[in-house]
Amino acid sequence: MEENQKNNKSEIISVRLDTLTKEKLAFICELEYRPMALQIRKIIEDYIKNYENKCNLLNNPYYPGYSDLLPL
Repeated sequence: MEENQKNNKSEIISVRLDTLTKEKLAFICELEYRPMALQIRKIIEDYIKNYENKCNLLNNPYYPGYSDLLPL
């Protein structure tokens, strides 16, 4: 169980934004009723999903997570 907890932890990254971009993001967060960290996570996850589909990465055996997609 302890091993699963280690694998499920999120990694922390830091991003620098100019003031106007941060203000716009904060405004969008209020509209979406999300904390800034969760809104940023959603933006990144949505971008990755779109990019994976556009570039057909899910069929690339070198793509991270590829083995998780294979049927058992």
